[in-house]
Amino acid sequence: MQRRTLLASGATLATAGLAGCAGLGGGNGGSGGGNGSGDGDGTPTPVPASEAEWREGDGLDVEALLESHTTALVEAGSFRVVSTADTSHAGDERPKDWLFSQTYESRFELERERQFLEQDLTELEETQTAYVADGTALYRIEKDGEVQYSSEPVERTTAEFKKAMEQEAGAGVRGLDQWALSVDGAVARDGRELTRFVADEFTGERGIPSEIESASAEVLIDSDGVVRSISQTWEGTHEEQSVTVGVDIEFQGVGETTVAEPEWADEARSSGGTATESDGSNTSGKLRGGL
Repeated sequence: MQRRTLLASGATLATAGLAGCAGLGGGNGGSGGGNGSGDGDGTPTPVPASEAEWREGDGLDVEALLESHTTALVEAGSFRVVSTADTSHAGDERPKDWLFSQTYESRFELERERQFLEQDLTELEETQTAYVADGTALYRIEKDGEVQYSSEPVERTTAEFKKAMEQEAGAGVRGLDQWALSVDGAVARDGRELTRFVADEFTGERGIPSEIESASAEVLIDSDGVVRSISQTWEGTHEEQSVTVGVDIEFQGVGETTVAEPEWADEARSSGGTATESDGSNTSGKLRGGL
């Protein structure tokens, strides 16, 4: 399944973004307990993680952060990545190689080695979904009110499944070294203390927009070195049009995500077909998340 030019910056979405590790709790997007001191009403007092190994003064050591983040998510045994791309262009004609507005979700559950991915291309009214379990990948594609199903065998060791988890866990985080990020205090969210990093300078290159005039980013990281959210915006010119691209990634349900079999699974198993995307290419082998 193709995330189109999926959200930039590592997963860019971007793709991409989010048990066993203390302080990582929270449900599928739920909340966990903070460990900061309070003011008597149960509200934690945010304290920036100034001594964390992923800090470089007021900036970030992205390589160290990527290691702590992906390791924590894989060791937790499950997580959920939710990402959104909101795009707009000034002209009436869609620019060439355009990044469509879309939502993307992936879930991993290590205990049963189950994986779920779904990409909704909102501008095209096209949704692509995959469910992988018990050595089989099941696909569902809905476009313009029509639905296609397919399935194929997937041979993957537990080590390979963990590698796929690690790859998806890094969605968006790998590209943070393209931002001039610096610490900007901290916030309390869902009972957690999160160090806040911001940037208004993007030092990398992007396909869309091809010419960047302004950019901004915000990254929230908990005390365990887990990135909880990434928000990025680029404004500029692409194919002689003024365009804006915004990408948000969240890592949720760490250690508490389960992957249930979708209700359409039996239809996909019995379809005997191979679903294709709207451009005629085969869906198989294009999944993010290591497939």
